[in-house]
Amino acid sequence: MNYELVFTTSEEQFCALLDERFQADLNESAPVTANDWATRGWQQRLLEVFGWTVRRWL
Repeated sequence: MNYELVFTTSEEQFCALLDERFQADLNESAPVTANDWATRGWQQRLLEVFGWTVRRWL
């Protein structure tokens, strides 16, 4: 299931705050290439399996 939210507001201060937070997150992010994803280690893959297994309780 894809959990998406579409939100609309005309409150300028709130929009500015959301934009500021998004830009902060974007500045801390790193691109992931197809090669990065394909060559990730077994520890990361194990963590992903664990996460998918317990996601319903999180």
